[in-house]
Amino acid sequence: MKKKLVVSLFLIFLLGMSSTKVAAKSNAELVKITFWHAMNGPYKAALDNIITDFNESHPEYQVEGTSQGSYSALQQKLTAAAKAKTMPTIAQTVYTSVPDFQSARMLQQLDPYMNHGKNALTKKDRKDIYPVFMDSSKYQGHYYSMPFSKSLRVMYVNQDLLKKYHLKQPTSWEAMQKISKKLKKHDIYTVGLDKSFDIEYDMLIHQLGVRQITKKGKVNIDSKASLQAAHVITDMLKAGTAKTAGADKYFTNGFIQGKALLYIGSSAGMTQIQQQAPKDFHWTAVPVPSYHGKQTTEVAGNDLVMLSGAKKQQQKGAWAFMKYLTSRQVTAKWAAETNYVPVRRSAVKEKVYQNYLKKNPEAKAAAESLPNAFTGVAFKGSNEYQLEMWNAVDSMVTKGTSPEKAFKKLAKQAKTIIADHQ
Repeated sequence: MKKKLVVSLFLIFLLGMSSTKVAAKSNAELVKITFWHAMNGPYKAALDNIITDFNESHPEYQVEGTSQGSYSALQQKLTAAAKAKTMPTIAQTVYTSVPDFQSARMLQQLDPYMNHGKNALTKKDRKDIYPVFMDSSKYQGHYYSMPFSKSLRVMYVNQDLLKKYHLKQPTSWEAMQKISKKLKKHDIYTVGLDKSFDIEYDMLIHQLGVRQITKKGKVNIDSKASLQAAHVITDMLKAGTAKTAGADKYFTNGFIQGKALLYIGSSAGMTQIQQQAPKDFHWTAVPVPSYHGKQTTEVAGNDLVMLSGAKKQQQKGAWAFMKYLTSRQVTAKWAAETNYVPVRRSAVKEKVYQNYLKKNPEAKAAAESLPNAFTGVAFKGSNEYQLEMWNAVDSMVTKGTSPEKAFKKLAKQAKTIIADHQ
């Protein structure tokens, strides 16, 4: 009896050793894909779950996601990794970084994967993804990125203040200016903005039919329309009817605290308001205000890029993961869990997203704004220009510099940046 027991235990041991070797071999054969991103908190949790689902449904690949803390830290680390030749397989990045990254030979062109193979994008896929996203992913006739964590500007409304002061919800900048005097009497700002109002300014100038910088490199930052757009905001700041977030960076807390009737911010920031707002605080979100009768909103957020230097199998796996993240079901799930917008038209109709909208009707504002969305122009030196834009806005906010003076300087800087990157 003892002899049989010993034999049985020995066989179990051998089987265990065999299964361990199989598992080790299986892990060794996995194609590992490193993914750097800037998601934190609930956004990271949602992304981690999606990565797990992908790994389970694609057993030949193993995606390893790593948060780099913030968008700025991520961009800095990518640049440093390029110099050290230690770049990840894929990463998040703003679409305006693509020209500089492509010029530095950091990116893998996506056209071969989009156009050929079992994971190619069909005509139906391309038509399904919102044109504003496909257009911003293209640079110099080629695709270098895919849309993923995309957000839009929306306007948050304090419904308690509307009711208290018998106000009608303003739908235009002109209407906002009209109710400003009444609110100021009660020490309430009409509108709160994030630390920098560059996106709100860009929407205003776009509503006037002008671009800061055209695709051909013409600088309009000091044009009559540009200054008019800037004055809409700076005049309200000067009058004390608008307020920027300052050190808080985002005006989320100020809005929740009832300091402003309205707050124009990212649709992705809705998650914080949903989690932090008191239960007796009544609010909603609507499309951003029109100006001169035109309605539009600007796209922000991040795209996915494939970095150069990866092996062929890693590239194939990276593309499979990128396509997975932009699939109808996954982008719908991602939007429902994070308040980023779905990148596909069909995803808006997905049950998981529709159920979310029923429970959170304020989230409809972003989805309804997608057909009118636009992106800024990306060019070599975009990120350098953006830094100078932030400096110009900061000067107008903290030092009271006039738009005329601030943008005259910025126009010269823009022309220099463009010339230096020719």
